[in-house]
Amino acid sequence: MKGFDYDVIVIGAGSAGISAVKTAAGLGKKTAIIEKKRLGGECTWSGCIPSKSFIHASGLPHDDPVYRDPLGFVRKTIEKVYSEENPGSFEKSGIEVLTGKAVFTGKRSITVNGREVRARKFILASGSKPLIPAIDGIDRVKYFTNEDIFEIETLPESLVILGGGPIGIELAQAFKRLGTRVTVVEMADRILFREDRELSDIVANRLVSEGVELVLGARAVRVEEGNGISLTLEGHKVIMAAALLAAAGRVPELDGYGLDSAGIKYSKRGVIVNPFLQTSNHDIFACGDIVGPYYFSHVAGYQGVTAGLNASLPFMRRQDLGSVLWTTYSDPELARLGLTEEEARQKYKKGLRVYRVPYSRLDRAKTEGCTEGLAKYILDRRGRLVGAHIAGKIAGELIHEAQVIRYFKIPLPVLQSVMHAYPSYSDIIRQAAKDAYIDGIINNPVVKLARKIMSKIKGGRS
Repeated sequence: MKGFDYDVIVIGAGSAGISAVKTAAGLGKKTAIIEKKRLGGECTWSGCIPSKSFIHASGLPHDDPVYRDPLGFVRKTIEKVYSEENPGSFEKSGIEVLTGKAVFTGKRSITVNGREVRARKFILASGSKPLIPAIDGIDRVKYFTNEDIFEIETLPESLVILGGGPIGIELAQAFKRLGTRVTVVEMADRILFREDRELSDIVANRLVSEGVELVLGARAVRVEEGNGISLTLEGHKVIMAAALLAAAGRVPELDGYGLDSAGIKYSKRGVIVNPFLQTSNHDIFACGDIVGPYYFSHVAGYQGVTAGLNASLPFMRRQDLGSVLWTTYSDPELARLGLTEEEARQKYKKGLRVYRVPYSRLDRAKTEGCTEGLAKYILDRRGRLVGAHIAGKIAGELIHEAQVIRYFKIPLPVLQSVMHAYPSYSDIIRQAAKDAYIDGIINNPVVKLARKIMSKIKGGRS
C-alpha cells in the first residue's frame, strides 16, 4: 500500500457510512471511518431511534412509568443502541475510528485534525441537516429541530410545528398524546402530501380527532419571540405557542468538505453520482443523504453497502431504487411502496386495476377493535404491483409482503393460493389477491365466451 494509509476511508458514521465501512472491512480492506460528531449519525441520536422511542412512550397508558418520563426513556434507548456502535466495537472489527472534520486536499487525500491521510478509495457519507425555512425573524428566535428536540428537559405546554411531513406528523401526534397542545402549519393543502391522498386523509382525520390542529395551505411569513413564540401566517393569522419545531425537511450536508479540491461535482440537491455511486472523481464514492433522493436510513444503508462493495471489488454493482418503500410511524401507520394511484394513472394510461381492502374486512382487526384503516393495491394489466399503500395497524410490517412480490415481479393474484395464518393482519393482502384472482377469471376471454354460450342456451330453453 505504498503511498496510501488505507484502502478505503469512509467520511461520516451514520447509516450509510457504517454500512459502507463494515462492507469494505468485511472484504479484507484496511479501513477507517471519520466522524465529526458521534458514531451512529442522525438516525441514532436525533432520528429513527429517539423519535420511535418517543412515539412508543406516547402510546402507553398514562400511569406507565415510561409515559410519565418519555424523554428519559428516549435517552436510555439511545444509549442502548450506541453501546453497539461505539468506537471499541468498530476497532474490534479492524476499523480505525478518527474523530474530526475531514477536508479533501486532493483527489486521494484529506486532512483531519491537522493530519493528512491518503487512501486508494474514499466514500463520502456526510448525511443531511434540517432545512430551516426562510421566515422573517427565524434567526432571532429559539427554535427546535429533530436534532435537539429530544434534549429538552420538560415537555412544552404548547408547540407549533412547521411542516406536515413524516417528522412533523409523527412528533405532532406524540406530543399531543403526552399533553402538549399542538398546531401543525403546512404549505400544501394536506399533510403527508407525497403519499396517496386517500390514505393520508385517514391519518389526518385521526390527528384531528385527537386534538391536533392542522393549518393547511398556509405560509409562515414572520416569527417573533416574547412571551413564547408568535408565528404570523400569510393573511395575518397569528399562532401563539410556547415552543417552535422546524420540521420542513432536510438538505444534504455539503459545506466545508473541500469537494472542489477533490474534483467532486455537486448541486444544491447533493453530490452527483453515476449508477455505481461514483462521483465525478471515480476514486471517490458517495451514498446516503448526501446523494439522495430519499432521506431514509434503510435507503442510506442499502447505498452504503453498494458503495462499500464498489470501492472494494474489481467489478461494480448498480444501485437499484426501483423498490424503495417507507413508513410514517403515526397511528395509524402509513406505509408506501411504488406509485400512488394518481401517479400510476398518469404513467399507465390503460389497464390499471385498483383493489381496496378496508381493515374492517379483517377478522383479526375486529378481534382487537382496530378496524380503522385501508390497504390499496395498484396493478398493471399483467397483475403486477406498481403501487401499494397501507394505512392502519402495523402497516410498516404488512407492506413487506407486497415488497417481495413486487421485487420478484410476481403477479398479485398468485398470492391467493399462498396459505396465510388465520386470523392475521396479513390477510389484508391475501384478500386483495383473491379479488384480483376472481376478476382475472371473470374477465378471461374463454370464460366470457362460455358464459355467453350458457346464457344463450338458458334463454333458448325458456
